[in-house]
Amino acid sequence: MRQRQLGGGERARSDRVGMHRLCENTVLESDTCNGARKAKRLVLVAVMAAVREKQGEEAWDALSESERKAESKVFIGDCHGHLRNIIIKAMGGAATKHLKEALEDDLAEFSSFDRMSVDCMDLIHAIFKQLHGGGEYAKGKGREFEAWRKVEFPGAMFVPFEKSGSSRMDLVFDGAVPIFMNRIIILEFLHTLVNVPGANNKLEKFLWTVLKCNEMTAVLRVCTLWQTLITNPMHWLTGKAST
Repeated sequence: MRQRQLGGGERARSDRVGMHRLCENTVLESDTCNGARKAKRLVLVAVMAAVREKQGEEAWDALSESERKAESKVFIGDCHGHLRNIIIKAMGGAATKHLKEALEDDLAEFSSFDRMSVDCMDLIHAIFKQLHGGGEYAKGKGREFEAWRKVEFPGAMFVPFEKSGSSRMDLVFDGAVPIFMNRIIILEFLHTLVNVPGANNKLEKFLWTVLKCNEMTAVLRVCTLWQTLITNPMHWLTGKAST
């Protein structure tokens, strides 16, 4: 909550400080977990009690309903960004569940050592480890990929990969966009790694297998569309909450 600097005469006034100040067109905002919502309700009760005390019991009881509302403009709201993330997480989970059922027979052909997955987040993390230009993963080939791409596809549009080191719930959409846009270039590079004698890198095999899968390509496309058409505008609205 923003507070303006008080002048010299105002500093001496004790009524300028206190819970009652939160009744001046204030929104108590938090995420949507039960603990946060309970905390907002408790703060609201405390604010209303402070307003009543400041007005005086008799004066407050004498006010009409509309006058009380005018003296206690405090509201409860949910964080738009958190609501957006809840929607994204649910959609990502539903997509993974659908693919596990649709590709059950294909997945059964891989052993547990292959670490095969149809979770879009697993793909995003794997791309970050293997191909991100930052080189955070010592065994990754991000620098090699960047040098190869500039030689083989010098004029092609390339969307930078998202970092996946955090636990952002919206990463399942944001991280899918560059993978979908760069898919053909990625596969061309992986072809030089996996289709050679003696190749036995589990991470590269995982990426090669998943990015050739039509169903996974469809999921990446859907995530890209949702990120562009729905969640980006929602993210913009979150930043404009004050207006």
